[in-house]
Amino acid sequence: MPCFAIIEIDNGFEVVEFLSGQSAEDAAAAEGGEVVDPGPYYSYEDASDALDQLEIFEERE
Repeated sequence: MPCFAIIEIDNGFEVVEFLSGQSAEDAAAAEGGEVVDPGPYYSYEDASDALDQLEIFEERE
């Protein structure tokens, strides 16, 4: 079952998919980024909603 996490790359934040047995950190490293929120989120939609909230929070600061 795939899981999703939020990572930060050079272009900003991104949702990344990883599989059971793989860590969010491994998935982030494969994309050249760092984990911001490891989740795990069990749907892309849930991870995207969390990312939207994170971006709103970042804009306020």
